[in-house]
Amino acid sequence: MACAEFVWKWKTKFGNMKKRNNNFHILTIYQFFFISMIVDPIIVLYALDQGLTPSHIFLIFSLETLFLVLLEIPTGIVSDVNGHKYSILLATLFFCLSQLTLIFFPVFSGFVFYALFTAFFKSFLSGADNAYIFIALKMQNREKEFSMIRGKLSAINLYLTAIVTFFVGFIYVWNPKAPFWLGLTSGVISFFILTQLDNLKENEDNHKPKKEVDQASSHIPIIFHQYSHNLKIAINEIKEKKSIQDVFIYSSFISFFLVGLLGTYQIYLEDISVPSQYFGIIYCILYLFSAIASQKASVIKNAIGTSLLLWLFPVLIMFTAALMATSHVAFIVALLLPRLVIGVYPILISDLLNQVITSSRATILSIRSLIMRIFQIAMLPLIGYGIELFSLSTTLWIMTSFIILFSLFSQFSKSFLRDFRSR
Repeated sequence: MACAEFVWKWKTKFGNMKKRNNNFHILTIYQFFFISMIVDPIIVLYALDQGLTPSHIFLIFSLETLFLVLLEIPTGIVSDVNGHKYSILLATLFFCLSQLTLIFFPVFSGFVFYALFTAFFKSFLSGADNAYIFIALKMQNREKEFSMIRGKLSAINLYLTAIVTFFVGFIYVWNPKAPFWLGLTSGVISFFILTQLDNLKENEDNHKPKKEVDQASSHIPIIFHQYSHNLKIAINEIKEKKSIQDVFIYSSFISFFLVGLLGTYQIYLEDISVPSQYFGIIYCILYLFSAIASQKASVIKNAIGTSLLLWLFPVLIMFTAALMATSHVAFIVALLLPRLVIGVYPILISDLLNQVITSSRATILSIRSLIMRIFQIAMLPLIGYGIELFSLSTTLWIMTSFIILFSLFSQFSKSFLRDFRSR
């Protein structure tokens, strides 16, 4: 009898392990098909061709950020309470809606709805995918492999994105709406792949509200108490840990500089007279560079060190902005530098936060995304207006000045990011 129980125990354990590994296989297939950045090389060009101006475009970027701010925390809590699988599924569904919108309504109001659906997509996905991977690894006592696994999955997606986007410029010249149809197809296939995932949650006991609920609020659905209780746990942990606060501040500035700079890429390419059919090839090279950086993120982090990388990221962005400001075609190679940041930076930041977060992981990551994007709401329209009022070159020089100031602060402040400087 004891022998039978022993065999059953290990059979069950092996079966669970096999099932958990299957989740990684499904995520790998998902990354293979879900090319969410397929329209990135031509989205600004598409907007310009539909009659929008740079100020319109950056206003839409800002609206998307505003929607993200409003959605980040609720979607993060939904992910923590209901499970990360469903958040990733919803993200994929909203991505499909965003593609449909620009296929059938390529006007300013359509772009606004595109921004709304994209915000839902990004907010549901934000933190949920990283949290899912981390929890799946944690269940197997493999948390230390997070950077490597996350890097490999990101690299797979970026490599395939690079291959697809190589042809996007030519496809766009043939039919401007075709890239969006490809994006829609990618999203639909990915949605059905994700349905095979197991639903994972972390610290489920933490999401149960106290039994002592005030009678005056007894009519409120229990799910509201779960959400509010989970949010309270997340906020308390952020308040108690300066290391989390520092990462929030740092990532907010870096993300703003990145988003602002990347938003000018297609305007810059037009400014230096690059034919639109070559946009896809250029972005293919950029994505390949990001893929290599993402794949080697763990190696890069170990070789360079966390402290130096935290200083290097703003320097690379600053250097790119300064070279682009010259509006010289020879400096087109500078576009590669932020792609190195994109490949390594998200994985490094997630790794740093995973080291210090103990509960409500997706909610805290969503709060971080919310704070990060508040910076962008007011500033992104200014970039668009700056380009129209002055020039792209002048706007980039102004951005360069702000990046220099932030770099000096992050490097010479003794208390800022102190907990990570020795790593």
